[in-house]
Amino acid sequence: MKKKRRKLKWKNIIKLFLVIIFIILIISLITKGCSKSNFEVKLTIKSIEYGEEFKSDMIEKVKYKGKDVTDKIEYEFNPTKLGKNDLIIKYNNEKYKYKLNVVDTKKPEIELTGGDILLEINGKYQEYGYKAIDNYDGDITSRVEIKNNINTNKSGEYKVEYTVTDSSKNTFNIERKVTVTDKTPLDMSVKEFSLNGYYDNVLLKETNSFDDKYLKDFVFAGDSIPLYYANYDAITGHQIWNKNGINPETAKTSNININYGNDGQMLLVDAFKEYKPKYALLTLGSNSAGWMKVDYFISEYKELIEQIQEVSPDTTIIIQSIPPVDARLDANNSLNNKKINDYNYYLLKMCNELNLKFLNSAEALKDKNGTCKTGLCQEDGIHQTKKGIIELVLYLKNHYKIEE
Repeated sequence: MKKKRRKLKWKNIIKLFLVIIFIILIISLITKGCSKSNFEVKLTIKSIEYGEEFKSDMIEKVKYKGKDVTDKIEYEFNPTKLGKNDLIIKYNNEKYKYKLNVVDTKKPEIELTGGDILLEINGKYQEYGYKAIDNYDGDITSRVEIKNNINTNKSGEYKVEYTVTDSSKNTFNIERKVTVTDKTPLDMSVKEFSLNGYYDNVLLKETNSFDDKYLKDFVFAGDSIPLYYANYDAITGHQIWNKNGINPETAKTSNININYGNDGQMLLVDAFKEYKPKYALLTLGSNSAGWMKVDYFISEYKELIEQIQEVSPDTTIIIQSIPPVDARLDANNSLNNKKINDYNYYLLKMCNELNLKFLNSAEALKDKNGTCKTGLCQEDGIHQTKKGIIELVLYLKNHYKIEE
């Protein structure tokens, strides 16, 4: 009985031993393709930056069973994380996994909306906006820390500091200069008047990125100024919504000509409700600057815009500046360039409050003295000639960037 038990025990031991040998053989076969002993790999780099493409010149030498096969190998490298990632070397139907360290030493970046800021004394500082992007973490805007030493009650130069740190402890800093001044465009002469630097977040700058195909998506709405866009064939008539003599107040109560009058007349707000244009360039003010108080003008304009946005929320509204007039009107006319400049500054401020883009096309029509260039105004000194309209359309194309 004891002999039988011993025999059985030895048989089990032998079976177990054979199973172990079989498992070892299977593992050996599975791992043969990744056998380290057959390969020797030497790189020219010790680590690689996350997002950097692995290139063949980063491989100094590969030996297979002692033979240099550097020019005959294939490789794959698709890192998914920081730290050790597999660089797979392929040769002779075998694979070798080289552990290559992936690092992140690249600083994130902060992109500021708008540039430096000119702020009138006792004004309110408003952050233009920013976005922080990191090559590994992606959008890290929420991690941006902001510090500033701005005192809007005292003129001088101040700075806003933006700092962001990614998960790899890489830190990036950028500054925005803020100048508080006791001189605003309202204090400037007609000759020196400029809006540059004021409310840069809404003041459209030259981009040279406009494609003519987008022009057909615009509606040109307002008083008699837009009418001449079609009269001089700068755009098609069906893009014109206008009525001569209207202002922001009467635009809410008077029917206007829709599509050059081909679609009859209706209230401006009703036209937006029915047609819902993609883009709308609003031009109002030439009939207001001469007699309407600027505070009332702006309040009526705001109300009109709010009504339009309520019925056509997806329409991108751009406010166009009031064009300059001929120099002879400055002498004894209620509508003069000084008043127009003041109105345009308040229109820019309104756009900042409502977060609308402001097209300062008036500067395209001005001569060195700040009045309408010779040949760009009609005999009445107010409306534009064909050359003047061409300048306005060109200015729009060069200053409005279409976001796809």
